Amino acid sequence: MVIAILSFVSVANASKSSTGTGSFTATSTVVNMRSAGPNTVFDSNVSFTATGLFDGTCVGPSHSVSVSNGKSTTHGSCTFTGSIGENSGTVIFRIQVMGEGASFQGRFVAGQGTEGLAGVHITGTFQGMGTGPTTSAGTYSANVQFKPA
Repeated sequence: MVIAILSFVSVANASKSSTGTGSFTATSTVVNMRSAGPNTVFDSNVSFTATGLFDGTCVGPSHSVSVSNGKSTTHGSCTFTGSIGENSGTVIFRIQVMGEGASFQGRFVAGQGTEGLAGVHITGTFQGMGTGPTTSAGTYSANVQFKPA
């Protein structure tokens, strides 16, 4: 009987995990730009709109360095407001991007969720292309794990 109860407690406390894909569009507004030798350093405010596994918007700052050979590195964070499956709330994304020319790829992690996204931990990758001077679009894949509260 004790084994059956412990098994039930373990199942009840197990985390729920899922994987999925989707697409996004992004718009950025440069708020500060400067030259550092042959490189350009700029800070932006970025807004992403995601569909698929994630359905919502993510808004926050980013910091980028573009080197003279056309490659760039960007780090940023944003607050996602929306839903993941049937769970809604907010969650903080941390993003790393590597680009060359108009194409880019990167990875992200997310956590610190609220409301229905409390206890969520997300990891994923993405890739895309610039679609204009301040816009881009792409696709992502992610692993989402909900831990019990």
